[in-house]
Amino acid sequence: MKKAPFVMIEDLSKQAGVSTATIRRWVRNGHLPDDTFIHIGQTYRFDLEGAMKALTSSKVGDFEIIDKDDEWQEEYAQHDGTP
Repeated sequence: MKKAPFVMIEDLSKQAGVSTATIRRWVRNGHLPDDTFIHIGQTYRFDLEGAMKALTSSKVGDFEIIDKDDEWQEEYAQHDGTP
């Protein structure tokens, strides 16, 4: 069986429903196993199937998938400016 090509960080972030900053933070914090991505210089490429499997497995489940920065921005955008 042929393995799917690695994808850009934007593709993984869309699939996971989070920002690219969140994906980078998950990589730095070890939430994505080393065998699910390639890092060359400032570029990341991800094994989409492997990364999504890792993010949804119970072994990784000690972190919250919601990106609080994105959540705050959504709440702020909905605020009408009244105290």
